[in-house]
Amino acid sequence: MMKNKQIVVFILSVLMLLLFSSGIYARSKNINDLTQKFMQIRRMTVSIFNTNNARSGFCTGVVLVNKKDYAEVLTCKHCIEPFPETYVENNKISRIITSTHQDLALIKVKGYLPGKHSIKLAKYNLPLGETILTYGRPGITSETQDVGTVLRYTDDWGYADLHIIGGDSGSGVFNIKLELVGIIWGRATEQPDVFLKREAAGQTIGMFEKATDIREFLKEIEYAY
Repeated sequence: MMKNKQIVVFILSVLMLLLFSSGIYARSKNINDLTQKFMQIRRMTVSIFNTNNARSGFCTGVVLVNKKDYAEVLTCKHCIEPFPETYVENNKISRIITSTHQDLALIKVKGYLPGKHSIKLAKYNLPLGETILTYGRPGITSETQDVGTVLRYTDDWGYADLHIIGGDSGSGVFNIKLELVGIIWGRATEQPDVFLKREAAGQTIGMFEKATDIREFLKEIEYAY
């Protein structure tokens, strides 16, 4: 009888060890998958440096096109308009086209952006509750990356539980397929009641221009995408 009990205990121990190991493997695989996704998003993301001699600032953008002689970058209009001199990575810009309805801008860049790849724009807005990823300010001292979920849409904005700080404006919002579903505008400052508990818990609410707004802007400027 004792021997049978020992066998049962041994089998249970092995099963527990296998379950524990598979759990660690699954968590490790998820972490590795997420790391790979962030690396890919970083390659589609650029830092934008602005200056007017009196002051300077940083923003972020995503690459629409990256050719041998030029590149085109999508960002927020408020990242561009106050500054007469703007650089994308280390490249000077040649032209800026801004939206009349959204806080969006298209930057034409002189020359190729080394190591950068073009984004794929989603056809539709991501459903509520879906996972999103964002990456800000690559190459700057404190790069930012975060995972969140879409909380709500209004006529003008999308809202998500993302940690947003200065310089993240213009960052891409990506779905898990790494399609662009939005452009970060900033952090919500006047929260609807539904967001107050999240703020109290230390979570920030990110606001972004939706995929449909991006497509409307590109159509407005007759941009063939």
